[in-house]
This record gives sequence, structure tokens and C-alpha cells, in this order.
Amino acid sequence: MKNKFALALLCLGLFLFSCKKSGSNIPAPLTQTAAISFKFNGNSSSLDTTEAVITQERLQLKGSGNNGYYNNANEKLYISVANKVGTSAVGENGVSAGINLMGAGFLDQFKATKGIVTITAISPKSVSGTFEFVAAMSGGSVINVTDGQFTLNVSN
Repeated sequence: MKNKFALALLCLGLFLFSCKKSGSNIPAPLTQTAAISFKFNGNSSSLDTTEAVITQERLQLKGSGNNGYYNNANEKLYISVANKVGTSAVGENGVSAGINLMGAGFLDQFKATKGIVTITAISPKSVSGTFEFVAAMSGGSVINVTDGQFTLNVSN
């Protein structure tokens, strides 16, 4: 009797734990949320339209949005850096960054004069890192971009 009970228990256990789950029960992989955020002269800013393009040697990061605190201007951030993990200084090896501010009747273009860009992770599908820089307009106005960070999906 003990053997029949043990055998029945074993068969029940095999039946319950050996069933294959169908592919439709597998959850979809999580998608990465693209984001660029930073402080612009101390004001928090986040850009809602973002893009990262990787070529063999360069990584182009772009973002745009409107946070409404600078003459209701649209902000366009751009960064160009080597396509590799590491920290690069603005102005060295083709590393550049800047912000364009566009509004009704004006376009202010600020080009980074010093700063750093750090790529912390890069893959064919995503890139992430940090940045900070000081940028100047040809007329002499200067802005500070601090606490910058990005996590972007890559488009080819």
C-alpha cells in the first residue's frame, strides 16, 4: 500500500512539474525608456524627444524639448563623442557639445568651451552616460550645463 501511495505521489509530481508552458505565457521584454536630463543654469531640464546615432567612430546624441523657463524657448541639445566607453573632454578628439535655444524671433546657439562626456555603457541598441559643460554664445553669454545624464535607444 505504501508503494502504491508513493508511486501515485511521484506520478502526480511528474505530471504537475513536467508540463511545458506555451510561448504566449512568456512576458515581453522590458523596453528601455529614452531620456536626457540635466540642469541648465541650475534649472532642471528633461528632453522628451531623443536620439542616439552610432557610426563606426562617432556617437551622436540629440535631444529636444521645451521646459518654458528660458523665454519659452525650445531647447536642442547635441553631443558628439567617440563611440566607446570612457570619459572624454570637450574639444579633444572631436568631442563637442552645445545647446540651441529657439523661440519666437530668436535663436541662441551655445557651443561648449569646456566639459566632459562619460559613456558608461554602449551596445547596438542603447547607450548611457553623463555629461557637464560650460557653453558660450558668440556674443559672450555663458551657460552652465550640470548633472547631465542620458539613457537612449540607438537608431541606425
